[in-house]
Amino acid sequence: MLLSQEQEAAHFVYSVIEGMTMPSILPTILIIENDPPTLELYRRELGREFRVLACFSKSETLDAIESQSPKAIIFRTSCFE
Repeated sequence: MLLSQEQEAAHFVYSVIEGMTMPSILPTILIIENDPPTLELYRRELGREFRVLACFSKSETLDAIESQSPKAIIFRTSCFE
């Protein structure tokens, strides 16, 4: 299932409630991707072994890095142009 950017943003919010990180036993990775099919592929494949977060903007990305402390970040440079 492909999600819109608004749905993706809402999906990100699931992991942050009033600035508090929800516990997870899986290591967290952050994906910055503006192509929904590619993002879905990352989620499907990496979601088996990682807690996958997605961002679309610079400010959202910085907030996620600060609040979630991901172990890895995957991004397409064109997302920041």
